[in-house]
Amino acid sequence: MGYLFFTLTFFYAITGLAAYSNSNSILLGNQAAGMGGASVALVEDTTALSYYNPAGIALINGREFSATLTLYNKYETEFGESQSLLQESLRLNRGFFQSIPAASSSVVSYGSFSLGLSILVNDYNFFSGEILSTEDQSHYLKLNDESLWFGGNFAINLDGDQALGLSIYYTARSYLLSLTDENFKGGTSVDLRTEEKSLTNNSLVYILGYLLQLNNNWSFGLSYRFPSIEISGKGDFYQSKTESSPFDRNVTRLNDIKSETKIPGLYRLGLAYQKEGTRFTLDMTYSEPLQYFDMESNFGRELIRHNGTWNIATGFEVKLRRWLKWRFGLFSNFSSMKEPQVSLAVRQPPKTHMWGFSSNLGLLSSDKMTWSLGGYYSGGRGQSVHLIGDSWRLLPIDEKIFSLSLGSSYSF
Repeated sequence: MGYLFFTLTFFYAITGLAAYSNSNSILLGNQAAGMGGASVALVEDTTALSYYNPAGIALINGREFSATLTLYNKYETEFGESQSLLQESLRLNRGFFQSIPAASSSVVSYGSFSLGLSILVNDYNFFSGEILSTEDQSHYLKLNDESLWFGGNFAINLDGDQALGLSIYYTARSYLLSLTDENFKGGTSVDLRTEEKSLTNNSLVYILGYLLQLNNNWSFGLSYRFPSIEISGKGDFYQSKTESSPFDRNVTRLNDIKSETKIPGLYRLGLAYQKEGTRFTLDMTYSEPLQYFDMESNFGRELIRHNGTWNIATGFEVKLRRWLKWRFGLFSNFSSMKEPQVSLAVRQPPKTHMWGFSSNLGLLSSDKMTWSLGGYYSGGRGQSVHLIGDSWRLLPIDEKIFSLSLGSSYSF
C-alpha cells in the first residue's frame, strides 16, 4: 500500500522550460545526485541506474525499491543584468518554490537476470515574468514545459564482472506558452499582441548500457540513449494583434497541428574507483546534434537546433561512520542549443551554459533502509531571442537553480 500511495502521489504532484538542452538541470538518484550525477560506473543507486546505465541493475542482489523527491526547487531566471551568487543567496526566501518527484524505481533479480520499473522527471523548468519593460514597450512571458518518463528495465549479468542492460521509456511532454507584447507609439496609440501555444507529444526512448568490473577497485560503464521515436504529437496556436489607432484586429486560431518533440541521442562514459569506504567517479557525456521545427505551421513554430555537446561530472563519497556517508560532486550543465540568431526571424530556445555542485548525506537507518538528504546548485548566463514589437531582439539571460532533495531506498 505504501508503494501504491507513493506512485499515485507521484503522478498527482507533477506540474512542470524543458527542451532536453541542459541535461544536468535535475540530478536523479540518491547516491548519484550527491555526486554530481557521475554514476555510469556505479551499481548501488537503483533510482539512477535505469536512466544513467541500466546494466547496473544486474549486479543488485535481491529486490530493492527507491525514490527521490525534490522537496525544494527554486528557479531564478532574469533577463538583462545578472546578480552575483552572493546576492542571489540572500533572496532564497523569495520567489517560487516547486516540489518535483524526480524519480522512483524498483528492481527484482532472478539469478543472472534483473527486471525494473522506473518513473522519472529528468528535465524541468518554468518561467513567468517580464522579459522587457520600458516607457514604450512591455513584454510578458509565461511558460510551462514538463515531461514524464515511464518505463521498464532489463539487465543480464554475463559473468559476474560484466553486465548488459536496456531501458525502454514511454515519454509524455506538455508545453504551454502565453505571452503579451505591448508597444506604446505615443498618445493613445498602442499595439497589443497576445499569443497562446500548447503542445502534447509522446515518444519512445531506448537506453542501452554496459558495465565492467575491472577489479575490486575499478569499474567502467558505458551507455547510449538512442534518439527518440515519435509516437504522436499535436499543437494548438492562438494569436491576436490589435492596433488602437486606427483600430484594427487580426486573429489567428489553429487547432490540432502536427507537432514534434525530438530527443537527441546521448553517450555516457564513466569510471569509478573505490577503496576502504572512499569512492571517486568521473563521467563524460556527449549529446548528438539535431535540428527540427516543433510545429508544421509557420505560425508560432520554434526552431530547435542542438549542437554536439560535451559535459563532465565528477563525484566523491566517503564513509564517515558505519551508518553515515558524505557525498560531493561538481558538474557542467552546458546547453546543447545553438546560439540564437536574430537574423533567422523565428522563435528559438535560449542557450545557457551552466556549472553546478551537489552534496548530500547518506544515512543507514537499518540493515535494509537508507536515506539521503542534500541538494545541488546550477547556474550560468547565456542569450535568448524574442519578438518584441515588430522586431526580433537578442537579450542576455541569467539562470539559477537551487534544489533540496530527499531520497530513500529499501532492500528486501
